[in-house]
Amino acid sequence: SDQCWRRHTNVPADACMCEVAQQEVSRAEGLRQKDAGAFALALDRLGLAAQPPPSAVRVGVISRRRKRFVLNEAELVVAMLENMNVEVQLLPLESMTLYEQLAALRATTILVGIHGSGLNNAIFLPKGACVVQLLPFGLNYRGAFQQNAVKAGVDYKEWQLADKTRAVFHWEFLGEKELARGKDAILAKGSPKGGELVYTFWINQDLVVPVDEAIAVLRDAIATSPLNRALTGLPPRGPRDRDVVVAKGPPTRLRGA
Repeated sequence: SDQCWRRHTNVPADACMCEVAQQEVSRAEGLRQKDAGAFALALDRLGLAAQPPPSAVRVGVISRRRKRFVLNEAELVVAMLENMNVEVQLLPLESMTLYEQLAALRATTILVGIHGSGLNNAIFLPKGACVVQLLPFGLNYRGAFQQNAVKAGVDYKEWQLADKTRAVFHWEFLGEKELARGKDAILAKGSPKGGELVYTFWINQDLVVPVDEAIAVLRDAIATSPLNRALTGLPPRGPRDRDVVVAKGPPTRLRGA
């Protein structure tokens, strides 16, 4: 297949990804060491173990092509390039091979994406990088992206759309029972913490992300994540200086972690 990761010339013809998941790791090393060993083996089999570390801040934007669109994606990319000293790469993960995904993620220092499983790719980022979750309007469900990122040594930030007029809602996911309350009442209440409506109606919004707010969150990611601070010449931060962008209130308000 043209989409098979084996097509890359640096991948040995007899490489088998099944063996990566089945490698023997001592129980005494713990799950963290097991995961790290499996990942290191995967990089080695794909010819990516020798890929040099990032030499500049690079923003990787998860570019969804089927649903949950960032409608002003192109505008955001232009604003990043014009207003920040960063590299930017669009990541249409569903159309990339495994090799292409890992090669791009290992060169990414800030991963940005709308709420969805693509954010779990933060575990493949370099240590000290940052992942930014873009939360749809009214969504009160965060997923486990922060926990997974922190476990992998990656900082986590989040931003939430506060202006419902910048969201496209797909009301077709709701039935007559839910719509009986009226659309305004549904939006005013916000999503539940979990359940069917979260995974259908609430997460499947298309967003227009305000450029100024996006730039502010990215600047904060650079200023607080260890790898991006180092790449921009900033000194390491102390353990009490870590900030997290919170979702409630003004979208760019900060609090200590």
